[in-house]
Amino acid sequence: MKILLDHNLDRRLKRYFDEHDVSTTQENGWSDLVNGELMRMAEAAEYKVIVTTDSKIKSQQNIDGRSISILVLRSFNNR
Repeated sequence: MKILLDHNLDRRLKRYFDEHDVSTTQENGWSDLVNGELMRMAEAAEYKVIVTTDSKIKSQQNIDGRSISILVLRSFNNR
């Protein structure tokens, strides 16, 4: 499964998804994209999941009808 780690996550998190095709927004050159544009680019690149700590993404974006899922990690610290 193709998984995209948002720019607000430590890239070292990739090692915990060893059975998946994981890349970061930085690796793709997408660090400056805002949520809606990032979701469109990720869908076009056939990512299935965006992992982020942005808890407001649900209220900022309409995810109905999208082919991508959003996994929001909640933690005390995103490091």
